[in-house]
Amino acid sequence: MKTLNWRMLRILDRNLGPFLRKRILTRFPGSIRVNGEEITDLGPLGYRTPGRTRAGRISMIGSWRGSKVKIYTAHNVQHAKFRIALNDFCAGNICFPEVVLSQGELIVERWIDGSSVSSLDSAGRESAAQRVNAFLVGKMSSGFVPGSVGSMTAGFCYFHDYLLARIGPWIYWDDVGGFVASWRDHYQDVKDEIPDRLSHPDLSASNMVEESGSGKLYMIDNELLGMGPSWILDYRNSFVGKYDYPEPVESEAVRRFIERSWQLRQLSKALGLGEFSRAKSLLSST
Repeated sequence: MKTLNWRMLRILDRNLGPFLRKRILTRFPGSIRVNGEEITDLGPLGYRTPGRTRAGRISMIGSWRGSKVKIYTAHNVQHAKFRIALNDFCAGNICFPEVVLSQGELIVERWIDGSSVSSLDSAGRESAAQRVNAFLVGKMSSGFVPGSVGSMTAGFCYFHDYLLARIGPWIYWDDVGGFVASWRDHYQDVKDEIPDRLSHPDLSASNMVEESGSGKLYMIDNELLGMGPSWILDYRNSFVGKYDYPEPVESEAVRRFIERSWQLRQLSKALGLGEFSRAKSLLSST
């Protein structure tokens, strides 16, 4: 019998995922109150860990005043404030959903009815890629977000609060510890060339929804939204690269750091999923 490797498991996950999603718990037996308002008819999002993201955050669909909403937790209270500051922000028809309620780390967003970009026909996906690429290029300008947002502390950094945090105790694995130390040294060498910018590492085709009626594209998975140097991975974390748009880079030194940071992202994911052979393979190639 052939042993399943990580590539085969990824293929199984991609093909069986939609089927498995239909088999998970579709309703949560309870409600959530946010600022005294009750959110009912809760349903967990996701299927690996229903209702909980890989970052350990709540992620659910629910009903509030007769309308569908998404409920999730930010990294901390400051992170929630940062998300609220971008409430209903749009740039070139790429938008954040309206935050309708919040309390502490809890965020309640308007549910966006429409079609995910992954479900559009080829022309629709290509059009969406063009718009998302314009968004990625546009946010490199200093005046992209309102000044009040640009000067805020985001309360979350994709590098430090997610990728490195997910590595966690595996830092004591000699090879992992050596790689992370090298990554940190490389960052120190280039940090002055990487200004803090809006960072959104979840611009995949399945996380972008074209709203019915308006035709606007909405970013529906905002748990990892932030401000900092990690914007340099937004292009690679998006679906835009499949359409041969050039990766926006600043210098050759930053380009090398992007490569190193992408390796960090892959290593963090492998360790987070317990794919240790995959992690060893990645470390051997660095």
